[in-house]
Amino acid sequence: MIWGGENLLISPELYRSHFHSNLEDLCYSYGALVHMHNHGNIDKIIRDFYDIGIDILNPLDPHDGMNIAELIEKYGDLITFVGGINKFF
Repeated sequence: MIWGGENLLISPELYRSHFHSNLEDLCYSYGALVHMHNHGNIDKIIRDFYDIGIDILNPLDPHDGMNIAELIEKYGDLITFVGGINKFF
């Protein structure tokens, strides 16, 4: 959905106005988990994912500047992080 290497493809404001919680509300209304798949550095909106209750987030490629240890410390109580493997392995 959102990709841009070291940055977002869309602005945080555009994400919040068009995507934030709409998909999550639908999934949760059916009792499903929300597994978000992103590429690139999503630091600018990861707090949004935490606030709306994203259950699983991947791939968290360290090549894109995502620090999985820091993310687990900040948000690991609610989000399960998958990945941490460089795409160039």
